[in-house]
Amino acid sequence: MTGKVLICDDSVAVHRSLKSYLKNEGIEVISAFTGEDAVSVINHSEIDVVVLDIMLPGISGLDVCREIRKTNQGIYIVMLSAKGEVVDRVVGLEIGADEMERRTFCA
Repeated sequence: MTGKVLICDDSVAVHRSLKSYLKNEGIEVISAFTGEDAVSVINHSEIDVVVLDIMLPGISGLDVCREIRKTNQGIYIVMLSAKGEVVDRVVGLEIGADEMERRTFCA
């Protein structure tokens, strides 16, 4: 797989884990730690996939997802949630996420 992935999560451990794996697969990775940074990157870069935490400082991951879907239907969005609540999964998918994953691989 080739392409460009934006990881947006406020956890350094999540970035480190995902970035290491994706770079080993030859995928270009861009990091954002806030929702505002993610929106800026998406507006100024060609992104193929966004890995997006629901709970971010500032603009929430849900709001970032909504912003992406207003202007770009082609970006694949994977949302992460540490909470694992069914309602989070439903809301995320309803607003345009392509996948919802429970974040259990690191703190």
